[in-house]
Amino acid sequence: MNRFIKIFLIILLASIVPFFSLCTKEQKNYPLFDTEWEVSSISLPHFSYLLESPTPYQVDFHKDKIFNIKLDVNSCGSTYSLESENIIHIAPLYCTEVCCDKEFANMLINVLKDVRSYKIEGEELELFANDTIIYLSRVKKDN
Repeated sequence: MNRFIKIFLIILLASIVPFFSLCTKEQKNYPLFDTEWEVSSISLPHFSYLLESPTPYQVDFHKDKIFNIKLDVNSCGSTYSLESENIIHIAPLYCTEVCCDKEFANMLINVLKDVRSYKIEGEELELFANDTIIYLSRVKKDN
């Protein structure tokens, strides 16, 4: 009887332990979590726009699925979800309307709503939206 209980407990533990080790897609530690980036340019099929602003456009991807972007004057926020290691969905952005940002900022906001995937190589991030790519560089933190 004692042996039967031990075997039963081993089988029970063996069947329960895998459930504790499973990670949902949202629990994985994607390299985009808790990162800060500066927008450098937007590339369309036949033209590229370089950001020319004394104020960098900073994009933050927080681990709690909050997305923020600081433009020339205004700031925008939203949520994002990662469906796999390179698939992203950014919810509609809500922006302050303090004053007018540059044309580049308006274009960036319009492109961000269509972003569906991303790629990180070293200190560079690319966000892909249809036939448009947003290029960003990682913000260097002072320690």
